Amino acid sequence: MEYLALGEVTISNVINFMAIVVVIAVSRSVSKFVTKKCSLLLDMESKARKHFASRLDTVQGVNDILDSLICDCKCERVSLLEFHNGGANICGLPFAKISCTHERCSIGVKLASFNIKDYPIALFGYVVAKALSTKLVMIESLDSLKATDASTYQFWTESGAKALCIRAVRNLNDMPLGILVLEFNRSLSLGTSELDKVTRAAYAVGVLHSFKESDS
Repeated sequence: MEYLALGEVTISNVINFMAIVVVIAVSRSVSKFVTKKCSLLLDMESKARKHFASRLDTVQGVNDILDSLICDCKCERVSLLEFHNGGANICGLPFAKISCTHERCSIGVKLASFNIKDYPIALFGYVVAKALSTKLVMIESLDSLKATDASTYQFWTESGAKALCIRAVRNLNDMPLGILVLEFNRSLSLGTSELDKVTRAAYAVGVLHSFKESDS
């Protein structure tokens, strides 16, 4: 009887020991899983922070470029209008749109271009087409657009502009990203130096956006 009792106790101890071993193994496995997940989440958070910081750097970089145009070209407002996919029409064809993503103004001038949000490109089709086919679009008087592009004329005259200088912005792969629009409340008179700065600014914006695309 003592042997049997001892045997029962021994079997019970073995069972308990095995149970403990299983619990420890499971705990270690769970611990490794949790540690791996925590590491993954921390890595994702770190990448998200860097990505967000990179986007902020791009925004600030574009704003700095636009500010320089305000100073160098003595314009009242500079806007970056970007092309984007606005979905599709009822036939399933891409429905391209344009929105203002950056705007800088001279002192005393109110923000206005941010009103351009999710506009069909067709509303500004005349100036967009000209900007993409030529290096610079010089609209010395907005009155000249009354017959050719009434929507462009109406929008920018309501914002106080009397003349425009427009330059296409392209990325490093030469794909069109949007247009830079400089607004003047006086007759347009830009020299070679100012026009060169507009061209350089458009190129710089395209470079910044190319880096942003590579980080996405």
